Amino acid sequence: MYTIDYSQYAETVVLPAEAARQMMACHDEAVIRIFLHILLQKPGSIHPASLAEALDLPILKVDKALRFWCEKGLLKKEEPLPAQPEKQAVVATPQKLSRQEVNEIAATSEEIQFLLAECQNAFGRPISPTEVSTLVSLNRLFCLPVPVILMLVRYCVCIGKPGMAYIQKTGVGWLNAGIDTVEKADLHIQKLLRTRELEGEIKQLFGIYDRALTRKEQSLCYTWVEEYGFTSDIIAEAYEIGVNAKGTVNFPYIGGILRAWYLKGYRTLEEVRAGEKVEKRREKERQQSSFSARDLDADIRPLPPVAGAARK
Repeated sequence: MYTIDYSQYAETVVLPAEAARQMMACHDEAVIRIFLHILLQKPGSIHPASLAEALDLPILKVDKALRFWCEKGLLKKEEPLPAQPEKQAVVATPQKLSRQEVNEIAATSEEIQFLLAECQNAFGRPISPTEVSTLVSLNRLFCLPVPVILMLVRYCVCIGKPGMAYIQKTGVGWLNAGIDTVEKADLHIQKLLRTRELEGEIKQLFGIYDRALTRKEQSLCYTWVEEYGFTSDIIAEAYEIGVNAKGTVNFPYIGGILRAWYLKGYRTLEEVRAGEKVEKRREKERQQSSFSARDLDADIRPLPPVAGAARK
């Protein structure tokens, strides 16, 4: 027979019915512990690093658990508010200018004449009527300023993609991203060039010489560099750990290492190494504690009966 002490229920925690159902079906203790901890502490905002420290859990396991509860609709991930209202997507193929309209604009607009002359210099050759039409359309139909178009063309030539279809597609992408001033274009180009440069360094570091990176790999590189803000020395550290663990270059595995460091708040190689040193010490202490508990359990076990002992 069992009884319940209701005096212990003075302080209560409300557990949603859906959470209870998920917990009953869940076989991952960390997932349950994390959600119960959140209900008990009622934090204003939830930070994976703080939870990992409070519950002594790996941060990737905490992050995985939080994503689990988000998928079940019991937690909500806050996305940063956009700095500006979202712009309506630009249509890639608006009404085209006629050849006569293009010729009139090119003949009467000094700004367009300057653009065409500079683009011709960038290409190192005369530009065709079709290319003239595309450049004029970027300004008059898509409303991309002439200085930005010129920066766009020079960037595309710089990376070896001078095709007008690529230039137009990239220009429309810039507009959709709100890149419509010289200042914004300059920052964006610097970011793109920096990412491309680091991609080359990553390929060399990873020993990839005979192929281009896949889109997934490029996306991971962009995340490591632009979202996480990591430099090549940190990526090299993750590479060494990943290759030692897997015996080969595994982009997702290396990405998991870098994501864990990012969630822990590491931003420099010194912070990474100091943090990993602390993690190893904690892991060693946990193992020693586990061994001590097993030894103690063995010490207090009852001894087996001695063979041949006298019976009562």
